[in-house]
Amino acid sequence: RVIRPGIRIQGRTLSVVNRGVFERDPAAVVQVFADAQRHGVTLAPATRDLIREGLPLLAAHRERPEVSAAFLGILRAKGHVDETLFEMHKLGVLKTVIPEFGHLDCLIAHDPFHIYTVDHHSLMGVRELERLRAGEFAKTMPHLTQVMREVERPEFLFLGMMFHDVGKGHGHDHSGRGASMMRDIATRLGLNEDEAAACEFLVRHHLLMSHLAQRRDMQDDQLVIDFCRTVGTLENLHRLYLLTYADMRAVGPGVWSTWRDTLVTELYVRAREFFAKGVFEAEDPAARAARLQGRVRETAPPAAIPSLDLLFRTMPDSYFLSTPEQTIVAHAELRGQFGEREAARERPAVATQLGHFPEREYTEFAVCTRDRAGLFAMLSGVLAAHGLNILAARITTSRDGVALDVFRISHEGSDIALDAERWERVEHALRGVLGGEIDVEALVERSRRPSRFARPRRQVPTRVEIDNTVSREHTVLDVYTGDRVGLLFTITNCLYHLWLEIHLAKITTMVDQVLDVFYVTDHQGRKIEDHARLEAIREELTRALEADGSAAAAQAAGG
Repeated sequence: RVIRPGIRIQGRTLSVVNRGVFERDPAAVVQVFADAQRHGVTLAPATRDLIREGLPLLAAHRERPEVSAAFLGILRAKGHVDETLFEMHKLGVLKTVIPEFGHLDCLIAHDPFHIYTVDHHSLMGVRELERLRAGEFAKTMPHLTQVMREVERPEFLFLGMMFHDVGKGHGHDHSGRGASMMRDIATRLGLNEDEAAACEFLVRHHLLMSHLAQRRDMQDDQLVIDFCRTVGTLENLHRLYLLTYADMRAVGPGVWSTWRDTLVTELYVRAREFFAKGVFEAEDPAARAARLQGRVRETAPPAAIPSLDLLFRTMPDSYFLSTPEQTIVAHAELRGQFGEREAARERPAVATQLGHFPEREYTEFAVCTRDRAGLFAMLSGVLAAHGLNILAARITTSRDGVALDVFRISHEGSDIALDAERWERVEHALRGVLGGEIDVEALVERSRRPSRFARPRRQVPTRVEIDNTVSREHTVLDVYTGDRVGLLFTITNCLYHLWLEIHLAKITTMVDQVLDVFYVTDHQGRKIEDHARLEAIREELTRALEADGSAAAAQAAGG
C-alpha cells in the first residue's frame, strides 16, 4: 500500500523505495517517522539505512518550515510520541534537526541520583508522560492522569521535557542557560513568541515545584501566591506539574514515590485554588481557621464537642490551617486523653495516636504531652533509635503549654512502621525518656552500632543554608549532609542547645544525601534577624554535623 509517492506500508513495516525520495524532499527524512507513528508501524531495516545516509541532506535543510512542521506533528500526535523520539534519536535524526540535543548525547549527570545519561533521561521523561496519558497510573495517580489527558498543547510539554536539561554541561545555572537555548530552539521550529515563552518557562522553572513541595511549607499562603505569580497561567501550572512528575520519575527507580506525589500534588491543588479564585491574595488566617472549625463542629459526633471546644480555644490558627479536617476530631480526642492522664497525675503524662496509611506509604504518629525544652529532639531520637524514617513533622504548642507533635513515618523500602510490636517498644522508650529514666542520647548511640553487613558510604559534604525571606514568621534552615542513623536527632538536639524552637521539619533523602529543612524561631517565638546570631547557628550546626559524620564513618569502618 502506497501512502505517499515513494513510501509504502506492507504488513507492519514502512519502507522508502530509494534514496531519491529524500533527495527530492529532505523533510521526508522526518516525515517518515510521523507516517510510521500515525499508522502504528515500524521502519524497515533498509529504510533505516537510507535515513542514516540522508542525514547530511537533512542537516543542510533542517531550518525549512516543512522539517519543523513534520517534527511538531510528531509531538502533537495522540500517542507513540516517546517511541518515535527514541527511534529518531537512535538513527541520529533528533540531533540533526535540533543540534542542541546532540550535546546531551551520552552526557553524564555527575550525581548519584541519575542512572541514565541526560539524553536518555530526557526521552524517558517523555515516555513517563505517555504512560500517564495511556492511563497506566489512573488508579494510583488520578490527579496526574487527569491533567495529562486534558493538557492543552502537549507539544510544549514534550519540548520542555526533551530540553529541560539542555543547559547542563555549560556551567552553573543550567536552568537559566537552558531556558535561553529553549527559546532559540522554539523560535527555529516556527513557534510564535507566546508559544516559545511557554516552552522557555518550563525549562527555566523545571526544578521549582519539586523544590517548594519538598522543602517549604505548603500551608503558607504567601509562598503559594508567589509561586502562582511566577507560574503566571493555569496552563503553565498544568504543564509544570506534569513535567515535575516526569522529570523525577525518569531519574531512576524509587525517586518518585507516593510521598513525593502527595507533596507535589498538594502544591498543585493549592495553586489551582488560587487560580480558580482569580485573585492572588492571602485570606485572613483567623477567618479561615474559624470557617474550618465551623465545618468540623457540624460533622463531629456530640461526644467529641467538649474536646473540640478545648482544642478550638487553645490551639493557634496555624494548627487548623495545616491539619486535615478529618484529623482534627481525632486530635481533640488525643488532647482529651492527655488531659485525663495529667489530671490523674500520671508521670509522665503523655498520650499517643497511631494511624497507618499504606496507600500513601506513610504512618502518622501523634504525641500530646506538656511542652518542654528539647521535646522534639527527644521524640525524634526515640523514633530514630527504633529504625523509623521520619518524612515530616509539624510541631504545635497550645496557648496553655501543651505540645501536639505529628510525625509522618515512611513505609518506603520497609514495612517496619507497620510492626505493632515495634510501636509498643517505641511507647515504652518514649515514656522512659520523658520520665527521665532513659537517656535519649545513649538510646540513639546504641542504635548506631555498625553491622558487619553495612556498606561503606561516600563522604557527603555538610552545608547549612539560612533563608529569612521565604517565611514571614520563621527562619528556615536547609541542612545538606550525608544520610546516617540518628541524623535527625543530631540536628534537633543541636538546635535545642542553640535555644531554637522547631515548628516544622521536612526531610528529603536522595540515595545517601539528605536535605533536612527546619522552620525555626528563637525561644520567644521570634524570627532570628541578627546576622551574628545566624552565623553562629550555621557554624555550630555545621560543626556538630561534621563531628557526627566523622564518628559515623569511623564506626562504619570498624573504628
